[in-house]
Amino acid sequence: MTEPKIPYGQQLIDASLKLGKPALANSNISELMKDLSISQDDLVGEVAEAFANVLVCLGIDTNNDHNTEGTAKRVAKMFVKEVYKGRYTEQPEMTAFPNAKNVKDMFTLGPIRVQSACSHHLVPIVGEAWVGIIPNDKVLGISKYHRIVDHIMRRPQIQEESAEQVADMIQELTGAEDVAFVVRAQHMCMTWRGVNAPQESSMVSTVLRGKFKDSTVRAEFFNTVKGQGF
Repeated sequence: MTEPKIPYGQQLIDASLKLGKPALANSNISELMKDLSISQDDLVGEVAEAFANVLVCLGIDTNNDHNTEGTAKRVAKMFVKEVYKGRYTEQPEMTAFPNAKNVKDMFTLGPIRVQSACSHHLVPIVGEAWVGIIPNDKVLGISKYHRIVDHIMRRPQIQEESAEQVADMIQELTGAEDVAFVVRAQHMCMTWRGVNAPQESSMVSTVLRGKFKDSTVRAEFFNTVKGQGF
């Protein structure tokens, strides 16, 4: 008797546990996918099949409803290749350049678009973010900060953890000790359901490291980002 095929998703979870690194909602599992020769299209096919069953469980006759015909495949592609792509794509290539002029003054960047999803209800988190950094020996091109935020945020997240992950990656890539990151976002798990809060309700998360914990530097950072629309 042929043993049943282990689903791709379960293969990835099993492999992650063997490594002692659970495949969490906000993990990047692109290396595991490469090791197991599992493609994004493999996952799309599997998710589409599973989501078709979800629609049936919701009592939607997709065979006769022209509006939901093909919805399962569309949702699967959206999850894997768009809204959660930060889990399944490799970290963008980031070339750091020497800080040749030994610049030690703060610079800020923002607003940066934030598009994420709540890992509790899988509904959108949408907002803006700002980065502050006092350079060390290396610097990144300014577009790279947008790429970092997008790569981290496009995963099912809670906002507080995602902000820490962004700050971690910036420090890892630049070697800077002095990093600030603030994100302000609307959560549809709060505005679309539950308490049905006003659409303008938002959550602000702040990560301050190194000199940004100093009250003077912190004040300079927030005064600057207010001028950038915070």
